[in-house]
Amino acid sequence: MASSSDYVTLGGGKLYIDVYKEGKPTGRFEYFGLSSDVSIKTELEKLEHTNTEGATQAIDKTIVKSQSATMSFKSDEISIKNLARAYFGETSQSSKTASVKITDAKAGDIVDLGAVGGGGTAPKKDEDYKYHENSGIVEFLKDVSGEVTLSLSAGIQKEKMSAFKNSKLECALMFIGEAATGSAMKATFYKCSLRADGDFALKGDDWLSISFSVDILKDETRPAGNQFFEICAL
Repeated sequence: MASSSDYVTLGGGKLYIDVYKEGKPTGRFEYFGLSSDVSIKTELEKLEHTNTEGATQAIDKTIVKSQSATMSFKSDEISIKNLARAYFGETSQSSKTASVKITDAKAGDIVDLGAVGGGGTAPKKDEDYKYHENSGIVEFLKDVSGEVTLSLSAGIQKEKMSAFKNSKLECALMFIGEAATGSAMKATFYKCSLRADGDFALKGDDWLSISFSVDILKDETRPAGNQFFEICAL
């Protein structure tokens, strides 16, 4: 027979996501990326009845009017895909050409021609302006009077995220624990609404991270009594 100390637990685990397609789970979970501070919070709203017949009022009955559950976690994996998950965005990759005319540019001015990978053609006048291939930025090194045309041949655009292309992100989440000691757990959350929570720092003195908040919803396609989440020992 196991003793109570056998269940004293220390460990970590990995988070997986199944993004809904057309309002339904796909059945395929994808590794979310490095995560930390994964936690569940529940809230109950109670209705109490107070008996006032005695000298001292006392609560003699209480029922639960509503119950809700939420999750929160942080991801240290700052990828375009995770940013799209945080801000209801869509990712894309495409070929493009770019051409823009600039008049009377000043030293230090920058022009965004789009981030491209291999195949891009840098502007010719490197003595006047410089092309930063990774960012797709043209930086003027000195004043250039008159009109100059900057052009970029077709190239493969790096992955990008366009925010708020959608109004929500519904998904299923699964956490698979790994215990250094104690009992590892697997938690499955059948229907969730995922969003960013709080600020996302583009610059800072610590490792960047994205904070996520999750509303755990009732999945009415599942059997009664098992419509929110399930936790089982591994």
